[in-house]
Amino acid sequence: MRTCFFLGAGASAEFGYPVTAQILPSIRAGLRYYSLFSFRDDRKDLCSRLLEFITQLFPGFAEVDEENLPSIVELLSLLDHSLRSSIAPVRLVPVHELAELRTLLEVAICEVVYTQTKSGIPAAFAFWRWISSKNNRKQDSVGLISTNYDTSIEQLIAKSLGNTRRISEQVDFGVSWRDPDRPKTYPRPTVPWLRFYKLHGSLNWLRCDMCEHMYLNSRFEIFKRVLDAKVSGKNSCHCGHGRLSLMLVTPSYVRDVREPNLLAIWQNALELLRTSDNWVIVGYSLPPDDINIRSMLMRAVHARGAPPRITLVLDKVHPEILARYRLLFPDIKPYLQGFGPYIKQLG
Repeated sequence: MRTCFFLGAGASAEFGYPVTAQILPSIRAGLRYYSLFSFRDDRKDLCSRLLEFITQLFPGFAEVDEENLPSIVELLSLLDHSLRSSIAPVRLVPVHELAELRTLLEVAICEVVYTQTKSGIPAAFAFWRWISSKNNRKQDSVGLISTNYDTSIEQLIAKSLGNTRRISEQVDFGVSWRDPDRPKTYPRPTVPWLRFYKLHGSLNWLRCDMCEHMYLNSRFEIFKRVLDAKVSGKNSCHCGHGRLSLMLVTPSYVRDVREPNLLAIWQNALELLRTSDNWVIVGYSLPPDDINIRSMLMRAVHARGAPPRITLVLDKVHPEILARYRLLFPDIKPYLQGFGPYIKQLG
């Protein structure tokens, strides 16, 4: 019997990463004090440019209290709507510049997630030890699906398996991928030790806009490369195209997953759910607007002969979240003490 963990924002929070509500306040502070884009010599100019644009969109952005700030979802949705409709939301910012500003905002999100990570979280190590023990006894008996960008699991994979070759042979990321030091792609392993599918991309993934191949770095977050001033071997593809682009599905009401690599990952995630007898959904609220994931969960259940056993792990009682899940999965079993205690009771 296979167990599939579906990891939402609550899982990342347990591993020390900021949740969605914390991102825009952190970005505002980073723009004010020029601490964002710290890897660039012109970080002050980049911070000033992005802060000026956001303030044009929301004139009260600089003054309002943190709790009254719009969410990062609202900001990204406004940008996505403008880009999709080819409209300028403010004066003197042409539509073609919106894509550049959106990239700056995405890199700012990545940097906030990366720099606010707390190291040495016991829950992450305990969770990984449990996964390793289960898969060592029977490989591929525990699989992971994540909606998060952070690299908490990848760091543990790298420490456990060591070099890139071993990782490529034992971990299925749902798609073939390239390494900067190797022009040939690493294919998906036929019989993996672990399946790990990230639905919304990752801080350590980049993509080529020409040949559409994905680059994965198992040890470092490589999102910074998209803002490199010059094209080099560090930010270009083996096909000759540069610079590489971010591969993220940032939270937005207008988002639509159509990137070829992500489509393959979503398809494999659906199959992992369909073939898993136990589902453990951690810290995912099943928001009404997230139709893609809702559809995937529903199809995975209906494509089985018998329904899986589903456990929902939350940090406390959330009546509206429980109601949404019970509408689709009446037999779901809630665990309301948080992911850390749940990991401890796994043994």
